[in-house]
Amino acid sequence: MVNKDALGEFYDALVDKHPIGRFGKPEEIAHAVVFLAEKGFTTGTTLLVDGGYTAQ
Repeated sequence: MVNKDALGEFYDALVDKHPIGRFGKPEEIAHAVVFLAEKGFTTGTTLLVDGGYTAQ
């Protein structure tokens, strides 16, 4: 997990850049990993799990 207190203003600035307004939770990342692991026919793809950060 990201330590908000250690990063201070940098943390807030980085969160502000995410359209969803927060960082992802570990279980949200895990859901994406499980999705890819369970789909045996899925190949050669990129699954972005970044709260819309790269879609801007």
